[in-house]
Amino acid sequence: MRARGGFLVDLAWEKGRLSEATIQASRDGICTVRSSWPIVVVLNEEEIACSNMGQLTSFNVQHGNIYQIIAR
Repeated sequence: MRARGGFLVDLAWEKGRLSEATIQASRDGICTVRSSWPIVVVLNEEEIACSNMGQLTSFNVQHGNIYQIIAR
């Protein structure tokens, strides 16, 4: 699915809760994800720095990279 800002998003659910997602960036910039549960963002098997404000998590992205979003 395409998300606002030109991101390609793939979601996986388990028992009605997000278990994992991937986000492919189509441009450089900042991606912001809204989640009711804490998440971590992984690029190339390493957790990357994020800014968390309540239900919003923001992180820098680069065109073409695929980011894995994991619910804690």
